[in-house]
Amino acid sequence: MTKKISVITGALGGIGLEMATELARRGDTVVLVVRDRKRGEAAAEAVRAATSGDVELVLADFASLASVRAAAAEIQAKHSSIHLLAHNAAVFTNDLNRAHRVIAKLEAGTCWINHYNVTPIELPFGGVKLSGLGRENGRAAMEHYTQLKSVYVAKGDIDAPY
Repeated sequence: MTKKISVITGALGGIGLEMATELARRGDTVVLVVRDRKRGEAAAEAVRAATSGDVELVLADFASLASVRAAAAEIQAKHSSIHLLAHNAAVFTNDLNRAHRVIAKLEAGTCWINHYNVTPIELPFGGVKLSGLGRENGRAAMEHYTQLKSVYVAKGDIDAPY
């Protein structure tokens, strides 16, 4: 059986690092895509120490499309398929019009402008495509985990409509 390949951006700490650790613990080969080599190596070592799992490091500067393309090519050259891509989308800029144009083009379930990883309970949070199932938080979570059913109950005699 082929090992699953999980690619994670934003795995230097917090939820991204926890996700990388859990996926490695489950047996996935985890590819950490990071901007800073030193911090990336420390994160990869932390995952290996906690799990004895396979962890790879790929460098990418997400402010540079050429760098992102090079990182994607590096991953594709080594792996024929990816089973999970966890990408956290944030845009930092003083130009809010530009930020909204960029965010509109991203295929991500949750995006932040000038902030990162804030998920108030009323804000639906989740991924898209193979990166997530449904939404957590807010009304969207209730709609995802429930199914509407209409039931009409009549008491007493009724005339047959047919």
